[in-house]
Amino acid sequence: MLLAHLNKEDQYLYPVLREAAENDESLKSTLTDYALDMDKISADVMAFFTLYESGDNTVEHFQQDCNNIIKALSKRINKEEAVLYKTYDKIKGA
Repeated sequence: MLLAHLNKEDQYLYPVLREAAENDESLKSTLTDYALDMDKISADVMAFFTLYESGDNTVEHFQQDCNNIIKALSKRINKEEAVLYKTYDKIKGA
């Protein structure tokens, strides 16, 4: 579900926002910040999977590590809804 959601954002949300950012330095800066944030989250998720996929790591920290990923994604989703989706709606006139 997460990958499907991200794909929809890449297809519909971000192209509209990037086009609008061509004439809006504030939006361009916001999109850059969001991209850097997503890069960090992606790296953290990949590190999580790398750490646990081999089975070499104990489950001692699994729940906390999993919770950290969920918190990061939840924070990201809340930020997107508060800023990016509202900006998208303004641009599209919704």
